[in-house]
Amino acid sequence: MPAQPLLNACVERVLNTALAEDPAASARLKSVRGKTFRLCIPSLPWPITITFCADRVMLMGSDFEAVDGGVSAPLSVLTTLSDASKVTAALQRGELELSGDPIFAQQASQVILGLDIDWEEAFAKRLGDVPGYWLSQGIDQLRQHMPNLADWRDWAGQTLSEEKKLTVGQVEYAMLQDDLQALLRRVSQLEAGEP
Repeated sequence: MPAQPLLNACVERVLNTALAEDPAASARLKSVRGKTFRLCIPSLPWPITITFCADRVMLMGSDFEAVDGGVSAPLSVLTTLSDASKVTAALQRGELELSGDPIFAQQASQVILGLDIDWEEAFAKRLGDVPGYWLSQGIDQLRQHMPNLADWRDWAGQTLSEEKKLTVGQVEYAMLQDDLQALLRRVSQLEAGEP
């Protein structure tokens, strides 16, 4: 079996399991039912083509042609597109290509990005109440301690593009020396009893 159908089947199963656990997923699927969306990420060997059904999604092969809309962008750009102003900026910079209806693209992305799963309940169904509770609490603690990748990316960008002030300059060092000498003179005056 070629790699693409195998990976598509695995991803499709995970997505459909997650959609089944989200009570609001059917309402989001209703707006895109019967339509197909293609996501092209240059770092992946083939595009991701998703057909939306009433209660699930199907991942199609890369040769599937009947596509209603799509997005093409690097993964680094896709992670920043939760804000509409960033979408506009990415389109203007040419980092993002949009084909088809932009409202459909937004609705299609919300099917997956809008997942709201009660993990404790999902784990409890499969593992039991106590292990499900412990596992969901552990995941919540990991999320709280996990660094925000956007903050790290911003920090790294600033570090690479701006000069960091790690030491004082010559002028500041001279001013510090003058201040220290004045402080030493004042301490000596106070020790000598002079006002």
